[in-house]
Amino acid sequence: MEISSRLIKEIIYNPRTRILDVELRLKGRRRYFNVPPGIVKNLVTAPSPGWYYTQHIHSVFPRTDVVPRSRFAFPWLRPRGDLEAQQPSLHHAPPHQHHGAGLPAWLQKWLSP
Repeated sequence: MEISSRLIKEIIYNPRTRILDVELRLKGRRRYFNVPPGIVKNLVTAPSPGWYYTQHIHSVFPRTDVVPRSRFAFPWLRPRGDLEAQQPSLHHAPPHQHHGAGLPAWLQKWLSP
């Protein structure tokens, strides 16, 4: 759900698991655990959702940063039509970037011609 805030871009809440994902405009996505539905309702209806988030969620609930795998892990495995096509792909990368040390053995085997 989009939020009208300079700090928060979007929230996703699962009341069954009580997990709240908050996408911040400048700092990525954070996942908060054990967040009661009342807190989420207050966040959505607050006159300043950014202020409410900083005061009642940010330092109160356990959290983790959510890093999208497609953005950081194995960028050469992205589909060729991806929006980030300017990144090196398997087809254009020099051999040392995708056939060498540092990659797990299963991935080296998978990438071998």
